[in-house]
Amino acid sequence: MTNLFQKLFRNPKPVVYAILGFVVLLLLFFAINARASEVVFRAGSAIVKGPTPAIGLDLRYPLSGPLQTDYELGLTLIGSSTYRGDNPNQIALHAMLVDGWRAFEMGLGLAYLTNTDVYNGDNVNFRLLVRWRFTDQISLQYEHFSCAGSCEPNIGRDLITAGWRFR
Repeated sequence: MTNLFQKLFRNPKPVVYAILGFVVLLLLFFAINARASEVVFRAGSAIVKGPTPAIGLDLRYPLSGPLQTDYELGLTLIGSSTYRGDNPNQIALHAMLVDGWRAFEMGLGLAYLTNTDVYNGDNVNFRLLVRWRFTDQISLQYEHFSCAGSCEPNIGRDLITAGWRFR
């Protein structure tokens, strides 16, 4: 468990525990007082190149109008990796449109990554999402961050996370 925290945060243990406590309190606050129609906590891993832990928090708001779609705002923390060198922790702030049919959802949006690395050569990236809802509260999603060929390097970052939805 300590190795997981070191990869994700690379801070001394007291700081890691403080960050984890803050995230838990923030989750509880959002679960009770959020104005969003959904709050989703996600945890999983980056896959394919440089596996490392990842956690995220998404707020989902319905849009009214002809599209009848939703938009999501979120924050994802991606741990450091050693793929082709030492890559720092990554924080991704993202906003996207999400729509779907029954239990299947897809999304497209923009993300701001705090660091450039061997995966993404620019701070501004696109974010693609495919999600399957097993139940009303539990989901599994695949997401991809990439600059879509507009910068080098453009390997991209792929994550698989399981989510728990608070209403």
